[in-house]
Amino acid sequence: MLFQQEEDMMEITNTALIDTITVGRRKLVPATKGFHEVVHLDNGIVYIDWLLKDVNIGSKGALGSVTQGSVHNLQMSDLGLNGTEMYTPYASQKIGSTDVYRRKNDNTYYIKIDNKSVKIKSIKQLIKLYPNHKDKIEAYIKQEDIQMKDVSKVLMLLNYCLGL
Repeated sequence: MLFQQEEDMMEITNTALIDTITVGRRKLVPATKGFHEVVHLDNGIVYIDWLLKDVNIGSKGALGSVTQGSVHNLQMSDLGLNGTEMYTPYASQKIGSTDVYRRKNDNTYYIKIDNKSVKIKSIKQLIKLYPNHKDKIEAYIKQEDIQMKDVSKVLMLLNYCLGL
């Protein structure tokens, strides 16, 4: 497992010997692959397998906008040019990254039902676990405007479902 401590990249080896990791107020326990955060809610316990992905949403456009078109960032000042040398070939210019990324939450949540650990990645999967309460859960999701990308809202929903 890799993590950063101040400026240093650190690695935990032999994770089979680790029982619990505490980072600030967060508690992580070993799982099959990596560690899961343990979150205690009023109606039960949720385990979060954190996964954040950087998704390319486009390129930097004019005036801070994001565009899907091709963009080249030509840094004239890096080359000591004063703006009059407009015909400098691309090959001799330093091209900076114009890609714009947004961090996407793709967590997996685990709850225990009848002493079995159940994996939840979508609202649809959660509703299947509580077929008798489908209408209540859907109403709660609509009322609270819950989406799986918002961890705090997902935890509210899981707490609600665990209390049913």
